[in-house]
Amino acid sequence: MKDECYVPAKQKIEFSVRPENADVVNFLSKSLNQEILVQYRIHRLEPLALSSDYEVIGVQVQEKSLPKGLPDKIVSKTKSGGKRNFSVTGRILSLEYKGTMVGTWEGLYLDETRNKVHPFSVTDEEIATFATTTLKYGIRYYLGVSVAYVTGWRDSHYDIYEINFKAPAGALEPAGKTQ
Repeated sequence: MKDECYVPAKQKIEFSVRPENADVVNFLSKSLNQEILVQYRIHRLEPLALSSDYEVIGVQVQEKSLPKGLPDKIVSKTKSGGKRNFSVTGRILSLEYKGTMVGTWEGLYLDETRNKVHPFSVTDEEIATFATTTLKYGIRYYLGVSVAYVTGWRDSHYDIYEINFKAPAGALEPAGKTQ
């Protein structure tokens, strides 16, 4: 709420895996001390089959290169903020859908230049879908961030309006050569 940012830190979280997810258990045991992408569920009531509120339901290694066919950039058709727009180099660390009546996507991104973690919101469904896809890749990219005048139902003043793998967000497209 006060434009806070955080220094990345390690945190120990107890989690459970259902016995029928043997492939998840095997992957976790083989991937000790490695950076991996974890999909989890937080239970409000602790299930009897689990020993914690956090249940890991999927894991995968973050890929170090982009697949063919993935667009280089995506830009929202409407920016929710107009107070200030800027570009940061980094990557999205987490993203989750919140809300029932009016839903928003809330997450954290790492600004690699300053080594700070910032909260953000996404109101554009297309950007949220693309951002979820970018979580699979452990490479850095450019994020276009806008600052909203009014947050309303969102958790953060910051909104991601562009994700670009090639150039800083907000960069103009080069004009085609005329003959």
